[in-house]
Amino acid sequence: MLFDVELHYRFHDASVNGRAFDMRTIFDGTLVAEVPDHAVTLVENHDTQPLQSLEAAVEPWFKPLAYALILMREQGVPSVFYPDLYGAEYRDKGSDGKEYDIQMPKIECLPKLIEARKRFANGGETIVFDDPNCLAIIRQGTDEAAGSVTVLTNGAETEKTLRLAKGMPMRPSAISSVTARMRSPRMMRGPHPSLLMRAASASGCVKTVFRPIEAA
Repeated sequence: MLFDVELHYRFHDASVNGRAFDMRTIFDGTLVAEVPDHAVTLVENHDTQPLQSLEAAVEPWFKPLAYALILMREQGVPSVFYPDLYGAEYRDKGSDGKEYDIQMPKIECLPKLIEARKRFANGGETIVFDDPNCLAIIRQGTDEAAGSVTVLTNGAETEKTLRLAKGMPMRPSAISSVTARMRSPRMMRGPHPSLLMRAASASGCVKTVFRPIEAA
């Protein structure tokens, strides 16, 4: 297994370019796109955090999107960085020889995204990369485990409607489509709500819609 360093740099680029970054290209040139069975997907690690040897930190506003992209997908083995889950503070020297205090805030919705992966990232996958700012991941579920629909955006207020294929194990007979309305946290004022494990869940820029298995 190999760490997908290129994916980390794609997340970094997306986080610093905001809505100007074309999210349809997020996996271009990455290990998980080329050799998914050997890819460990990551958002951040000890080498890429501020003041370290490969510094290219992913900005906090983008991390919910990045973690949704590695946790809810079928491909790759996701890795969660400890400070993203629990937060961290440290002091270290920069390249100029001066000391700096670094604060790494925890990502509030990350525990719920981890729980979502455990409970709802089941079955085959369909990725809907048809918009430069708004993407979707559909996990079809199995006969024993529920699937999910995850929608995320790095742009302004967005709406995406997805039609669920008839016969999908995770699709209740009464539901033929899912509509998500959301906006990037960069476009929001004040803190955005944490991800909730409910029928429709949101962290501002990431919305995961869970559809439990029901008899036809």
